Amino acid sequence: MLSLDDIETRYCQFVDEVINYHRLDRLSAYLTPDVIEHAPRAAPGLAGAHQLLVSYFTAFPDFHLTIEALLALDGQLLARLTATGTGVEEYLSRDWR
Repeated sequence: MLSLDDIETRYCQFVDEVINYHRLDRLSAYLTPDVIEHAPRAAPGLAGAHQLLVSYFTAFPDFHLTIEALLALDGQLLARLTATGTGVEEYLSRDWR
């Protein structure tokens, strides 16, 4: 079982490697095969996580997350994030260009 410090470290690595460097090939290093994405029309498992991130990176090619605050407590991880990106196409029925 991971310590709370290890959980925070792994989350920071995930945000940096997968999200900020857009390394979708590394998803399985951080997410379990049965991950649940709570997004409309997302496929189950890693395919859904991949699908969701591809949609973000397509609409916002420079999509980036900054971790503002992070807390691991009682088996849960809480993060306050700032997302930035330049919209180049419609996303969620809104034109971001």
